[in-house]
Amino acid sequence: MSILGFLKRRGENKYIDKAEIRDVLSKLLTSVRMKFKNIATPSPEPTAFVEGFDKNDRVLLKTDYPIVQGTEVDISFFRLDQSGKRVPNILSLVIDAHEGELYYARIDGPLRLGDLRADYRLPVGDNQYYWSRVRLLFDGKPLRLVDVSGGGACFETKTLLFEKSETIRVVLSMSNEVFNLAATVLKADLYRGVRTVHLRFDHKIANVRDKIDALIFELQRQKYAEEKGYSSSAGILEKKDILQPLPTSEVASPDRE
Repeated sequence: MSILGFLKRRGENKYIDKAEIRDVLSKLLTSVRMKFKNIATPSPEPTAFVEGFDKNDRVLLKTDYPIVQGTEVDISFFRLDQSGKRVPNILSLVIDAHEGELYYARIDGPLRLGDLRADYRLPVGDNQYYWSRVRLLFDGKPLRLVDVSGGGACFETKTLLFEKSETIRVVLSMSNEVFNLAATVLKADLYRGVRTVHLRFDHKIANVRDKIDALIFELQRQKYAEEKGYSSSAGILEKKDILQPLPTSEVASPDRE
């Protein structure tokens, strides 16, 4: 069975190659997005980390989003194929039980091809690992970034004024890549003196969005690998004898203006 193939009858576990699914999920080292079936999913979509498997081949998900037993969930994520190309995947699960933030989910469908253009938002906020590697600048000054995806970003400011539908130019710096982007203000909400601005990147080059998503994916892999003590080069996980921190920028997190 091709791991990206579709089954004619969903939910027939006897047709699912659990060894292949286990192999794919064990190499993720990144969070997955959760979309609930028959339930309105909050925006942005909740995320979880794949923590492993139990003896019954149930997937162990770690998330702080509350989920009740019996909930049907689709998890979506990017993985790297043998050539290093990002491949979007979706897997259907049903929540069996949970212990605190750890949820046990049985596999309820085949691993199938997902949407390559789907945005994945990186929660930068006050996360030291991410804000030391990701910057959003306006007029040469760093903004207090809340999150970012291939399709847009959200930031907070105390002094800058933006109007809905206004077009601005920003510079997005991620790892060693720099993107000069035109962006449209979707909304700018003011609360207790802080304005939260949501941007949509107006890409002129089609593959820029996917390139940003790829960098987000790799940042997630690196962060989780460091926390777990794994090396994740070439999509292969190897336990490191000595946990060495990845290099970080010495630039401090920007304050709200």
